[in-house]
Amino acid sequence: MKLSALKVYSPDDRRHRYLADQVIITAQQASLKQLLSQVDQGNLRQPSLTGQPGAATANVPSIAISNKKTLEPASLRLPADSEFFPAAPGSAFTPVTEKELYDAFKRYHSSLEIVSRPFQISRQSRPTAEVADEISAVLNKPNAAGVAGFDVSPDHLVVGSWVQPGLSPWEIPARSSGFDLNQGQQALESQALWGLIGAADRKNFPHKGAGVTIVIVDAAPEPERINPELVDFYISMLAPGDDVEVDPELKKVSLKEIYNLGRVHPQPLERPGLADIEAGKVEKYHGTLIASLVRQLAPEANIMLLEVLNHQGFTTGSNLTEAMDYLLFLRESQITDSQGRRLVEDKFVLNLSLGISRSLAEEAEAIYLLEACQRSCNAGGMIVAAAGNDSFFLHSRNPEEPAAYGYFCDSLTAFEQVIAVSASTNTLGEAALYTNQGNLAAPGLDLLMDTGDSQADGGSRFIYWAGTSFAAPMVSSAAALLLSAGVAPGEVKQRLWENNTEQPKKWSAVPQLYLKDELLQASASSGAN
Repeated sequence: MKLSALKVYSPDDRRHRYLADQVIITAQQASLKQLLSQVDQGNLRQPSLTGQPGAATANVPSIAISNKKTLEPASLRLPADSEFFPAAPGSAFTPVTEKELYDAFKRYHSSLEIVSRPFQISRQSRPTAEVADEISAVLNKPNAAGVAGFDVSPDHLVVGSWVQPGLSPWEIPARSSGFDLNQGQQALESQALWGLIGAADRKNFPHKGAGVTIVIVDAAPEPERINPELVDFYISMLAPGDDVEVDPELKKVSLKEIYNLGRVHPQPLERPGLADIEAGKVEKYHGTLIASLVRQLAPEANIMLLEVLNHQGFTTGSNLTEAMDYLLFLRESQITDSQGRRLVEDKFVLNLSLGISRSLAEEAEAIYLLEACQRSCNAGGMIVAAAGNDSFFLHSRNPEEPAAYGYFCDSLTAFEQVIAVSASTNTLGEAALYTNQGNLAAPGLDLLMDTGDSQADGGSRFIYWAGTSFAAPMVSSAAALLLSAGVAPGEVKQRLWENNTEQPKKWSAVPQLYLKDELLQASASSGAN
């Protein structure tokens, strides 16, 4: 599936970009059916809307499971009394194929009260946002029943929240560690960041994430290169050859321009003798790098790597929201592998190290993504999202969406259960120079992580990298610890805030995650909620 080229409509904001020929319409299912009928019959006088549903995930998701030694195609099972499939005679379980599962999801998804659907629009020379406004005006004009209530948004480019060449004015390169397997594992376990968040003694924590699924919605290497010790379940929502064409006019801002802004160009910590690695060689390992941090802090949690970003770190908003809804379906259907392990437990955390640029605090950029996040939160999930690495001007920028939903209170549920994560330096509570604003911070500079692949491009399995992408999994893991201790999803963010932060007393400081003893003891005695 090749996605259409993107256009840059504003020279003042290079990251505010949309798909050129697709919009997302969010409404009640009955309204969407009526809309399709009107378009098909030619009754809607709106030339911009073709009536063809756009392409979200265009293929059947592939699923694999780990036995800690290999990653193998999943043998999927459902309880015999599942509402999604008829019972198998004489069996407690109903075996299902990946295609049967996805077809059932499509039926389930179309039955939701509020649904977001991508739609094709006629190719325009005008900005996509302008076309979306025009369609919205036609759909929402008052009639005998009042306003129809359609929300129309451009389908956005979603970017992995690590520093992207061409999409940020500077890039922090990954760096080779030079470690062999034993050296790398020891260094990963003993690095300073664990002490900075109060987790140096994490092996003795009373709870370690058991009964919780942490879903890393991200990029992934080829399945044969995913380390089964880092990932328990792998699902790919990508079709072969998935790509996003980025406008060739996008240009990387020079260092001279950065200095002219009056801000010092940030650099990773000096590590003499270690070679920089081009971001393009390791971007596909972004999700497994995150998994290596999660495995350290929440070793008993089930880790799912859900591949949505392609190897260049891009996807579309419609693909992302469909992936999030697919997870809810897997959870509700109680799908298991042949060993009886749930793919998505009742308690779950979504780690979203990706984002859509948000320029205005008062205005949600992608209502359809907000709706998808609310569905996850209403189902009892926690969402931990990277705030983004865009703050190269004289002040910290707004967090990207979906992190912004937990920062600006776009809805009460999202405010309580979405945590926006910014990055701190190796000095406790000091904000990293590149970080956007967030609810909590975690170390995000010069972190050692494991790709899981001894043959990784760049010549090193263990690498140093930086960004809010890698701060987020520490907060995701902390949330999993509290959920496994019985803390209710609506209380996790509040507890982390009350027990682990001090109000910053200067502009360069940030409230930082810290796993105090009293927090862990309080969670241990809280009981199930």
